[in-house]
Amino acid sequence: MKPKVSVIIPCYNYADYLKLCLQSVFNQTFQDFEVIVVDDASTEDIEVVVKQFGDSRIKYVRNRFNLGQTKSINIGLKISSGEFITIIGADDLMLENNLEDKIKL
Repeated sequence: MKPKVSVIIPCYNYADYLKLCLQSVFNQTFQDFEVIVVDDASTEDIEVVVKQFGDSRIKYVRNRFNLGQTKSINIGLKISSGEFITIIGADDLMLENNLEDKIKL
C-alpha cells in the first residue's frame, strides 16, 4: 500500500542531527508516511544512523559522489511513492503534528 506522505531528507555529514530529525518524524501524530534519506556522499556513516531505527518505512540511498542538495532532493523525489511530498533538512526537527496539519487541505 502506498504511503500518504513521502518525507525526503537530503543529508550531508549531519549524522548527529539526523538521528534527532528522524526521531521527530517518527513521533508524528500522523503515521502514514515513508522516509527517504538521501546521503549525499557523506564522510560520516549516515547509514548506521538510519539502520538504528530499524523501521521498514525508511528508504536509504547513498550518492556515489557529492551532488548537492537540489540533486539529492530530486533523487528522493524519483523514488518517493507518497501522494504528498515534504522535504526536511537533516538538521531540522518536525513538530509532532506537522504532517497531520499538512494533509488537512
